[in-house]
Amino acid sequence: TSSITATDLIGQNSVASQLLQALGGTDPKVTSPKYCIGADCITAWPSSSGGLYQSVKTFTTAGAGTWTKPAGITKILVEVVGGGGGGARSCTWDGNNWPANCGGGGGGGGGYCKKLVDVSAINSIPFTVGAGGSAASGQAVSGGSGGTSTFGSPSLCQALGGAGGFGNTGLGGGGGLGSLGNLNLRGDPGGVGGKGSGGIGGSGGGSFFGGGGTRAGGAIAGVNGGGGAGGTGYYGSDPNNTGILTFADAGVVGTAGGSGMIVVWEF
Repeated sequence: TSSITATDLIGQNSVASQLLQALGGTDPKVTSPKYCIGADCITAWPSSSGGLYQSVKTFTTAGAGTWTKPAGITKILVEVVGGGGGGARSCTWDGNNWPANCGGGGGGGGGYCKKLVDVSAINSIPFTVGAGGSAASGQAVSGGSGGTSTFGSPSLCQALGGAGGFGNTGLGGGGGLGSLGNLNLRGDPGGVGGKGSGGIGGSGGGSFFGGGGTRAGGAIAGVNGGGGAGGTGYYGSDPNNTGILTFADAGVVGTAGGSGMIVVWEF
């Protein structure tokens, strides 16, 4: 019996080389990634000089940084997500009526940008990962907006953060928008808070890479650009219409939005 190993399939004296030469093809060298018969060529093995996927880098910590090009890389595919908006805190009792929506609104998801960049003549590129929006601290207060994520200066790819959820109205924050890319998407809007006493907070809007916080009283924050959930509404009742709330509970605060994210695929 005979066997063919991987080394027999490439190079000047390989089985493939001898077969191609017998068919009138070119004599492939070990430094070439292609075998050719006439003008028809196939890729025999990956080239280390760039062009094929080599590695990926992910940046999720809010703040500024720098991407440094590894040796042999000629192109990158960049994905950028803005920070998620923070969830609102629940409504306040006005002495007579509950607001229409008492649960806090959820924060909007961060926008998304995707772009192919030629880095043949570039050694490094600065970037900023947008922070997640803060959760509302006071009763009926809206959540903070998520920060903008950018790649490049001037920016080559940019994604705005989601808006914070609204307090007394219970409306969700709008999603951020991507720009400057080959593909630009808007983050999901935050959910609307529930009605009346004890209304559940709205869910946070999702981003391309992460889900928003859940509606369960704002217990779970957004991740990777997802919006924070709104707080569950203020509990209580006024059975005698005295304007004095009995068995009151201060309600639940919202949660913060998730930090943005930048992914760099290297070729």
